[in-house]
Amino acid sequence: MDWFVKPLIAHFLQVPVKKRQKLSAIAGRRIVSNMGSEDFIRVNVGNVNGNYVANPLTRSASVTMSLVKSDGIVIVPPEHLGIEQGDTVEVELFRPLEEIDAAILFSGSHDLCIDVLSALMKEKEHSSKIIASHTGSMAGISAIKRGETHMAGIHLLDPETGEYNISYVKRFLSELDIVLVPFLKRKQGFIVPKNNPLNIQTVEDLKSKRATYVNRQRGAGTRILFDYLLNQNQISPDEIIGYDREMFTHLSVAAEVNMEKDNVGMGIYSAAKAMDLDFIPVAEESYDLIMSQSFFEGEKGQKLLEVMKSERFKDIVEEFGGYEVCTNVEPIFFSKN
Repeated sequence: MDWFVKPLIAHFLQVPVKKRQKLSAIAGRRIVSNMGSEDFIRVNVGNVNGNYVANPLTRSASVTMSLVKSDGIVIVPPEHLGIEQGDTVEVELFRPLEEIDAAILFSGSHDLCIDVLSALMKEKEHSSKIIASHTGSMAGISAIKRGETHMAGIHLLDPETGEYNISYVKRFLSELDIVLVPFLKRKQGFIVPKNNPLNIQTVEDLKSKRATYVNRQRGAGTRILFDYLLNQNQISPDEIIGYDREMFTHLSVAAEVNMEKDNVGMGIYSAAKAMDLDFIPVAEESYDLIMSQSFFEGEKGQKLLEVMKSERFKDIVEEFGGYEVCTNVEPIFFSKN
């Protein structure tokens, strides 16, 4: 369409071909490309502290929704093997710059409620949308540290204290003024096929009944919780079939579990419910949002907080099941050392 149809129409109308606006951005994640062919990478773009950050979307030509959701494209020349995280790239924009500037970038652990937040933010009284990259809790912390996202979702268990998230903020973000906003209490457990054919109840059952496990990626809070359970029960990862099979979202885990009767994964209740699968509760965890103090106190941060505290958001989320919205818990402020 860009190369042939638009120029042809412009020729017949005797008007110049309209050029897309371009801007320089920082690559929020590494992009791999094959040398010898030009690559067109669909990206979302956001403005974080005056710097534009571009995060790649799903690249398969068959995944048309990634084209619909993208803010622009990055072209990787045929002589390049890809783009490293932090490199400067040129983005051809599909959307007006005002929309890019209004967007809120989210990184970190996947949760369905982020999509609900985004939908409510886009309504008439709120112009901002949330652009989410589901990278895992630790990757979300890293993105906050590098200034490549406005907020991150984390649910990281400290095995020594049994406490969620706070020790990780203190350890990895001590050089920044950070606000931790208590967001959700949610149920984590084993996602199993309908009627639980292997009768999975505990982590020991995964080993004894030779279930095929569907894991989350390294750095994900769910992965850390599962490793903690293995350690508590003196089970080696090598004894778990499928331990190295990694998925990046709770819904991806549920979809894999739905494929075979011997599959088992760990995730949140709402993902199991969405796929009509059974759920064996294991723990209640704290899923919180972290952001810079300047973002929290700014216009976007306050609009976000307003939606999070709304009765409509609470009603939608609690209808999913397996959630408790932390609307009455005060934010925690961490000052840099």
